[in-house]
Amino acid sequence: MTYKSDTSTWNTKKLKYVTCINSEVLRENKDKEQEISYIDISSVNSDGRIKKIEKVKFGVAPSRARRIVKKGDVIISTVRTYLRAIASIKENIDDLIVSTGFAVLRAGNEISPDFLKYAILNPDFIDKIMANSKGVSYPAISSSDLANLAISYPYKKETQDLISRYLNYKTSLIDSLVQKNEKLIKLLEEKKAAIISQTITKGLNTDVEMKDSVVEWVGKIPKVWKVEPVSLNFKENKIKNSNLQEKNLLSLSYGKIIKKNILSNFGLLPESFSNYQIVEKDCIILRLTDLQNDKRSLRVGYVPERGIITSAYIGLTPKSNLNSKYIYYLLHSYDLKKVFYNLGSGVRQSLTYFDFKKLPLIIPTSEEQEKIVEHVEVGIRKISDSINYIDKQIKLLEEYRKTLISNVVTGKTDVRDEKIPESGIKYNYA
Repeated sequence: MTYKSDTSTWNTKKLKYVTCINSEVLRENKDKEQEISYIDISSVNSDGRIKKIEKVKFGVAPSRARRIVKKGDVIISTVRTYLRAIASIKENIDDLIVSTGFAVLRAGNEISPDFLKYAILNPDFIDKIMANSKGVSYPAISSSDLANLAISYPYKKETQDLISRYLNYKTSLIDSLVQKNEKLIKLLEEKKAAIISQTITKGLNTDVEMKDSVVEWVGKIPKVWKVEPVSLNFKENKIKNSNLQEKNLLSLSYGKIIKKNILSNFGLLPESFSNYQIVEKDCIILRLTDLQNDKRSLRVGYVPERGIITSAYIGLTPKSNLNSKYIYYLLHSYDLKKVFYNLGSGVRQSLTYFDFKKLPLIIPTSEEQEKIVEHVEVGIRKISDSINYIDKQIKLLEEYRKTLISNVVTGKTDVRDEKIPESGIKYNYA
């Protein structure tokens, strides 16, 4: 039995009775040159952290950016609810607004803002939001449906504040560990990228005579290496999947070629795959569309087996004795340096094979290509093992954080007698 079972100390009400929802909207006649602060859904992590607040002029702010938020408000993503973007606003910022994809909750007299934050971050409450969301690709919950969801809270503000202080303290300790691990992963990713770039373009022998490659993003290369265009070593893959002869569906995801179930109804899979291209092992796949709007994706993949993949991607088939894996890592290093983003054209900044085929490739000797690939893959494997281990620790901490919030904010765990340091508390200000 928990202390929450004492109904004289806890209450349960729908949100509309204990909060104000979307109560303030920015006026339309504001000076277009005036600067405003804006939070987009993509700027909020699922753990309640706000990654960035953008500064934009009102005249160029997104038309959907109209809801005013103030200190103590809780913002919840009501569109694309699978993102679980929920955060608490911890300071007053003039003209701080959010996308209308958020609902803005302001605590009423019965509930404290900090307790409201944790009641909303409770995984069980988030599950209720998801269950009441409609739509497949971009599930959304209406403000009225959200308002009818209920939360439980202690009658006494003192108990609410004690619970909030305890969770502020404990989640701050967890978040500190998570952020340290995330920084470590970032450093390891940078080390991995450096190994690839340095080895792929400079080779393994540091004493070899060098020359200028005349490729601005590469610099000097070993003197015996060549610089040749893509077209001299690869041809564009144009083998169509006529009569659905091949059904091994492949996809490019985060720089990796992965297998997908061709019979799956999940996602945006076409009914017919006859226009897909057939690719063989050692092909290289590049997604060179929408370069202007998406500068974070990894766009190069190495094909490990025969299959089919969308013809929207450029497929490269080797026509020489080049080591395809070496070229994959070379193009991957170009990708990490964001080389492709300066080459696109058109409204969506896409790059066709006609332009891409002129791209210069750095070509070592055949023997060096194999040694370089082996060296790179050994280095990547060691770093990736470390990253995977750290990532598992982060996931365990995140699960513990969710369980902690759920148990404490619902009264399953009584923290009234817990000792909380009076000084040096690092509150989770998101």
